[in-house]
Amino acid sequence: MKITRLTDNQIKQQKVYAEKWTKIGLSTEPCDKIASEIAINLIYHCAGLLGPKQIVWCDSPMSQGLVWAILTQNSAAVGASVRDSVRDSVRDSVGASVWASVQDSVGDSVWASVRDSVRSSVRASVWASVGDSVWDSVQDSVGDSVRASVWDSVYGQYESHWLGFFEYFRNECSLITETDKLRGLIEGAKNFGWFLPCANTCFVSRRPSKLQLDHDGRLHSYNTAALEYLDGWKLYYIRGVKVPDWLVLEPNLITTETIDSERNIEVRRIMLDIYGHERYLKEGSYEVLDVDKDQFNRQRRLLRKKTNLEEDIVRVEVVNSSPELDKSYRTYYLPVHPELRPLLSVEDRLFGDPQKMTCHNAVASTFGLRGEEYQPNEES
Repeated sequence: MKITRLTDNQIKQQKVYAEKWTKIGLSTEPCDKIASEIAINLIYHCAGLLGPKQIVWCDSPMSQGLVWAILTQNSAAVGASVRDSVRDSVRDSVGASVWASVQDSVGDSVWASVRDSVRSSVRASVWASVGDSVWDSVQDSVGDSVRASVWDSVYGQYESHWLGFFEYFRNECSLITETDKLRGLIEGAKNFGWFLPCANTCFVSRRPSKLQLDHDGRLHSYNTAALEYLDGWKLYYIRGVKVPDWLVLEPNLITTETIDSERNIEVRRIMLDIYGHERYLKEGSYEVLDVDKDQFNRQRRLLRKKTNLEEDIVRVEVVNSSPELDKSYRTYYLPVHPELRPLLSVEDRLFGDPQKMTCHNAVASTFGLRGEEYQPNEES
């Protein structure tokens, strides 16, 4: 009988499964070795294969790729025992058959939110980052083999978005037979990270020992590695952008020259944020677009710094109207849109006409106004 509508309880359970599998996908708990090896043998069995003769434990996806590459290149005899990947049998063909069975059993309106929710939390932030880092990090003679191991691997806990999706249908919608081939992969994801299944040998990566995310679920840390494994392999990310380790460990090395010479736009933007826009503006060359005086007869300047970013840096230099405790007046550099679109108005920012590059219009834009709308009170 085809399921066309979920019960209220099943709908509530979607959130439970999304939270559960997000936690699995982001887990840094030590692996249960016995449970993991049982799951590995079940994975092979579900794919119609004999279990591996040996299981090789590795401390990260990087060391997993390196060990596999070294063994396959070491000798013809050793290589043959670990070279023949059975990934297609373990993941792709199994997943495709389960997908077809479940799809035939449920209506279009029943597809749960579990998959998309977990994917946004795990797959985008961690899986892609780890894979890209393995791919980019290896430059030596075994580099091609290590990179190939990325494609031959199955991603364990990082497959949580679709495995949790199917476990939901298995447990909550009683689609037991339809999802039976996924039992091994589901248990494996609950117990370890990447694994590379070969005909006689299975290489298994332990989970990361540390993982840090920002409020938007992106890999992020300003002062340590955002992702770290037991063997010391570390990945440095800020707001989901991969950055060189020195940018996190020694940010004092950032200069206007390193910012200007950085070719990656996202990395350059982060370098600029860490260095400080005002400092970058003051220490680098800038263009004075306009000079005038405010209602208190204090000088204002509109400054622009050309960058290699999508937008130039434009600031209006103003003097605070209230004195500091020492009776001095502090100078501020207020950020404005490069075309002085009012910053507080989404519609103007996206679609409104640019304003003439004057100090008055720049200050007006910081209040969400156009120049003709801004009439400051001289006595305020």
